[in-house]
Amino acid sequence: PISPLLDQNTPDFTSFRLVSEWLEAIKMERYVDNFTAAGYSSLESVARMTI
Repeated sequence: PISPLLDQNTPDFTSFRLVSEWLEAIKMERYVDNFTAAGYSSLESVARMTI
């Protein structure tokens, strides 16, 4: 069996321009409004998120 880590269908995350595109690719598009409301309008801001 193929390891999920080696899945060839993994999207190229460097190709996303919008937070919504990224969330859709990782099957989390239902959180677009949450990210927008929290002020995360760019992938750069998402990358700097902390818990």
